[in-house]
Amino acid sequence: MKKIVMYAHGGSENHGCEAIVRSTLDLLNDKYKPILLSYRKDQDIEYGLDKLVEVRQEIGSFNKVSLDFMQAYFYQKCFGEYYKMDALLHKNSISNLEQIDISLFIGGDNYCYSGAEKYFMINKYMRKKSKKMVLWGASVEPNLLRNPIIESDIKQYDYIFARESISYEALKRINDNTYLYPDPAFYLSRERIDLSSDLLKQNLIGINLSPLITEYERNKGIALKNYEVLIRYILNDTNYGI
Repeated sequence: MKKIVMYAHGGSENHGCEAIVRSTLDLLNDKYKPILLSYRKDQDIEYGLDKLVEVRQEIGSFNKVSLDFMQAYFYQKCFGEYYKMDALLHKNSISNLEQIDISLFIGGDNYCYSGAEKYFMINKYMRKKSKKMVLWGASVEPNLLRNPIIESDIKQYDYIFARESISYEALKRINDNTYLYPDPAFYLSRERIDLSSDLLKQNLIGINLSPLITEYERNKGIALKNYEVLIRYILNDTNYGI
């Protein structure tokens, strides 16, 4: 049986991350028993992922008298490179893995935000443990791929599965082993629920409220206020329900 690890999982409070884990487990079809490295193990236990997969905490601590720390501290202070220090928080959990056959970087939108340089170092640690490395179910911000550190990181994946066409085209230019494949979350089993008959008579709009956007607010609370304005407009000026 092949040994597989899923990593770079942000925690199940982000239900998009949770969905990728659950659907990937379904796709593996009980043939493999992967390990899940998680940034927030407590969240995964809260939402029951520990009943499906072995969950280990990915982000930990580091030894401040180690050579790794001194090198990372030097680059941070002298060159403003914070990503080496950030990546150190992941090193122990990866180093404690047994040798594995396949590692799945549970992509999501990890390569869409600033700070993605740290994955270059995290993947450098993982390459010492894994025979094959896969970027799985990913979206990317194409402009970030102009960064030579991130470009080098992307080139070294053995396989990449992009979940939409914009990311696919951007990644394919860097790594030939890139494939267009739907977000694994679409493979989740459906759970039917009963909605009121009055609600079903309307045309409906679903709004996905992500807590991540509040981290980018310049004015606290402005995102929620804009959602409120949008909802009022839909209810008052259209024939749609929500």
